[in-house]
Amino acid sequence: MRTLERQKKGPLARALEKAAHRWGPGDMPLLFCRLLSRLQRSQPGRGWRRIFVHARMRRPNMAVAQPLAGFAHNQARIHSLADEAPVSTVGAMRSAAIEWPTWALIVVVHAAWLAAVVALPVLGPLAGSGLLALACCWHMSLQHELLHGHPTRSERINRWLGLLPLAAWYPYDLYRDTHLAHHRDELLTQPGIDPESNYVSADHYARLGRAGRWLRHAQRTVLGRVLLGPAMVILPTWADMLRRPLRGDFSQLGCWLQHLALLAGLLWLLQQQASIHPLHYLLGVCYPALGLAMLRSFYEHRPAEQAAHRVVVNEAGWFWRWLFLNNNYHAVHHAQPGLPWWRIRREYLARRAEVLVRNGGFLVPGYGSLLRRHALRPIDSPVHRHQP
Repeated sequence: MRTLERQKKGPLARALEKAAHRWGPGDMPLLFCRLLSRLQRSQPGRGWRRIFVHARMRRPNMAVAQPLAGFAHNQARIHSLADEAPVSTVGAMRSAAIEWPTWALIVVVHAAWLAAVVALPVLGPLAGSGLLALACCWHMSLQHELLHGHPTRSERINRWLGLLPLAAWYPYDLYRDTHLAHHRDELLTQPGIDPESNYVSADHYARLGRAGRWLRHAQRTVLGRVLLGPAMVILPTWADMLRRPLRGDFSQLGCWLQHLALLAGLLWLLQQQASIHPLHYLLGVCYPALGLAMLRSFYEHRPAEQAAHRVVVNEAGWFWRWLFLNNNYHAVHHAQPGLPWWRIRREYLARRAEVLVRNGGFLVPGYGSLLRRHALRPIDSPVHRHQP
C-alpha cells in the first residue's frame, strides 16, 4: 500500500516531503540545489543538466588591480606577483555545467531589488530604504559569486550579469580584478600587497596624524567599520579614478565610463519612475548597503604567520548566510575559491573539524558576537604584526 501511494506522488513531491524532515530554513541553498538535481535525474528528457560545478576564475588584470580600501600599494610588486602566480590560485578550473541554483538566485536578487523599489513609498523612507539596502547588499554578494566563475563557463556572460550598478560605488570590473588579486593566501593581509587588507604597515601608521590614527582604530570596531568604513573606501577609490587620467594612466577609464553611464541611467530611472532622488539612493540606500557588506569583511582575515590561519570561519545564522551567500565560511571559500555558494555550507559541515584545524581554530560564533564584544572596542590593532 505504501509503495502504491509513493508511486502516485511525483518526484518533486517526494523530494519535498523527504526534505521537510531533514532540513531547516538555514539549509535552503543546499536543499534547492538537491531538488534541482532530483528533477534532473527523474526527468532526463526535459534537458536538465547535472549540477556538478567547479570553478572558473579569471586571471586578474593586475594593471587595474588597486585597493578599494584606499591603502598605498606597490604596483610594481603586484605586477611581478601576477607573473609568478600559480594557476591553482588565480587560474581557471573549467565549469562542468550551467548552475541552475545560481541562475535562480540572479532572478530572485533582482526581483527583490525591484520589489523593494516598489515598496519604498508604502513602507516609508526608513523601513523602505533599509529593505532596499538589504537588496543592494545581496546584489554585492551575487557579484562576488559571478567574478568567481559562476553561473556559466563564459567570463563574458558572467560579467554582463554583474555590470548593473545597483550598489553604485565602483565598477564590477574593478571589484573583480582587485578581489582576484586578493586570492593569494600567502600574501593575505599584507599592506601594500593584498588589495583588501584592513591593516597598515608600522611606517604608514607612524606617518598618520592624530585623526588618521583615530580613524584606523575606529575601523577595527564594528560600528566604525559599518558607519565610517564606506567613506574610507569610496573617497580614495573615486579620488584615484580622477587622478589616474591626470597621470596619463587610462587603464581604468573604460570601465569607469561604462559604470558611470549605467549609474546615471539607473538614477534617472529611479527618480522618474519611483520618485527616488539620486542623493536618497546613494546616501540613504547604497552607503548603508556597503556598510552592511563591510560587516562581513570586518574580521574575516587576521595577521598570522601561517597563511591558512589568516582566514576565518564565522558560524553565522541563516539570515546572514543567505545575505552573504555562505561567504561567512571564508576559510572554505579560500581553500576552494571556485566552490559555488550553495555547496560551501555542505562542504564545511562535512569537514568542520578538518577546516578548523587547518585555519588554526580561527572561529567566530556569529556576527552578533562581534557586535556585542566589539561594537566600540577595537578587535585588534590596525598595524600589521607579521610583515616580512
